[in-house]
Amino acid sequence: MRLTLIALTLAVVALTAPVAAQDKDFVVIVNAFNPFITIRADDLSRIFLKKSATWSNGQAAQPVDQPEGSTLRRRFTARVLNRDTGSVKSYWQQQVFSGRAIPPPALDTDAAVLEFVRQHPYGVGYVSASTPLTSEVRVIAVVR
Repeated sequence: MRLTLIALTLAVVALTAPVAAQDKDFVVIVNAFNPFITIRADDLSRIFLKKSATWSNGQAAQPVDQPEGSTLRRRFTARVLNRDTGSVKSYWQQQVFSGRAIPPPALDTDAAVLEFVRQHPYGVGYVSASTPLTSEVRVIAVVR
């Protein structure tokens, strides 16, 4: 009985642990104005793939990506989008060709992503975990 309770507790913790805590390479950031403190990984994936254009409060989401070949982008894509970068590139080619959507802008540096999120109240991006943040942006917890 006690082992079952311990196993169940560990399973719950694993399912609700923030992605950033599981992958120390990056943190997901939002504008300090954004009222949300957590987001489900599935919802964040839908925002980055533009399957959802809004946050749950109806405000337009403004995702911003890292450069296409970056290690940080590969890790974010694998951990949050549950895809590899090649399949995401194919996805965006299909979306653009069909006229359905264009991908989020890809900026060259953590500083540029930070500035984009700072300037857009409902912006969302990801940066290296070691990137110093200003008071105008904050980390949002990504939960499974």
